[in-house]
Amino acid sequence: MGSHDVTAPLRNRNFRWFYVGEAVNTAGSSMSGIALAFAALQINDSASALGVVVAAFSVPMVGFMLIGGALADRLPRALVLRGGNLVQGSCSRQSRCWSSPTQPRSGTWSC
Repeated sequence: MGSHDVTAPLRNRNFRWFYVGEAVNTAGSSMSGIALAFAALQINDSASALGVVVAAFSVPMVGFMLIGGALADRLPRALVLRGGNLVQGSCSRQSRCWSSPTQPRSGTWSC
């Protein structure tokens, strides 16, 4: 086996943009589930409420994965990636806005 340069893909500008975007996307997606769980526990300190929130977070994801798979087979990859990330970001932002409507926002983001 020959030696391979593991940094070779990073020389491609498009791959670098894709890699950075996916890293940010993965970090945000990982945090959104945890934030949703903490928000549910803050609103109603109940294990069953947390279970409902986790199910409401997971079940649509499975359904949209099936639809996304069918669309990914028919549409250009770049369009699917950008569109999927745009929809995911919009849904995360909307869930943040709905999570605590009575409390004032402390950050710079407004709904």
